[in-house]
Amino acid sequence: MNTQEAKEILAAFRPGTDDEQDPIFAEALQMARTNSELKAWWNDSLVFDKRMRRDLRRVIAPAPVREAILAGQFTGGLAKLSAEQFARIVLAYEPVWAIGTGKTATPGMAAAAHSFLRGQVAAHFGSPAAEECRILYGGSVNPGNCAALMEEDELDGALVGGASLDPNSFAAIVKC
Repeated sequence: MNTQEAKEILAAFRPGTDDEQDPIFAEALQMARTNSELKAWWNDSLVFDKRMRRDLRRVIAPAPVREAILAGQFTGGLAKLSAEQFARIVLAYEPVWAIGTGKTATPGMAAAAHSFLRGQVAAHFGSPAAEECRILYGGSVNPGNCAALMEEDELDGALVGGASLDPNSFAAIVKC
């Protein structure tokens, strides 16, 4: 995450909401504590001290920011494909903060991201393409979280990384 992305995430912070905890916000918050440019920006916005004093262990998911990032990635790459090209691919959503960390999105967070992506597919390629498109979740999928993730209708499968290196672990994921 760069400084500008952290600023956007921190600016979207909505205190007092019941949104789920989001590791992306936690990463931006850590940057605000350690990055002098970001700390100065947040101090200048007159909210730094107030937010830092608050118990931020239960922070919210800045869904508008996450959606803006996903939309930018979609329009910057996939939207440039023809309908025929798009029909031959499978999408995978993997939060950057989950890669190699052992952290995973909650099933609700993953479903919301998949739903948003499916909406992007419908907007660019039509409803039939959105219905046919397979969207996999990747992000530290393991035997302990696979069943809960796969209960979400929006998730069409899992993109398994490190857990696929252990045959027993991978077999358990395949069965979930």
